[in-house]
Amino acid sequence: MDLARKVGVKLAFGSDEWFERDNKARGQATLQVLTALATFGLAPAEALRAATIDAAEC
Repeated sequence: MDLARKVGVKLAFGSDEWFERDNKARGQATLQVLTALATFGLAPAEALRAATIDAAEC
């Protein structure tokens, strides 16, 4: 993840991934993924950007 960010790779998170989450509402699944991105070293603002601005540009 660090190397990808250093070279400018955009990370995009799509809301359609929630279909793969059993027994989770869309909001719960989204929160779970955004929280998990922190374990990969993303700051909260970077995680939100991946789900909004960067996803819209991809």
